[in-house]
Amino acid sequence: MLPITAIEGRVVGEVKFKHTDNGHPMVQLRVKAADRRKGEDGKWTDVEALWVTVRAFGALAENTWQSLRDGDQVVVIGKWSTAEWVDADGTQRSAPKFVASAVGAGLQFAPRPHRDSTGQPVTSPPVTTPQAEQQYPPTDDPWA
Repeated sequence: MLPITAIEGRVVGEVKFKHTDNGHPMVQLRVKAADRRKGEDGKWTDVEALWVTVRAFGALAENTWQSLRDGDQVVVIGKWSTAEWVDADGTQRSAPKFVASAVGAGLQFAPRPHRDSTGQPVTSPPVTTPQAEQQYPPTDDPWA
């Protein structure tokens, strides 16, 4: 069984979209996950960093491409495996490969606008009426 990993970091560079040779949507992006420390001068610096090339396929690829841009905070869940190939010189090569099963915007430092069913940003929470607030929780609910 391949290991499942969660990676939290920032998108670095362009989120690239294409179709595979079989016509399936695919997205590729670079994510930089870094430990940061505040120095004596008060400035934050990266202490250690992990750079990961992430790929996603199908609807996840399309949604990722539409949602993320360079610099966005992101959380990616996926599986590691090994890509193997023979290069132009005939040398056997290999490299780690990360394929995402879930991608989400990180909300620690900035909100992502919620969109309604037409795709328009929703900038405020839904309006509630006093009657709606009185109906929940139900008065006959023993756990309320």
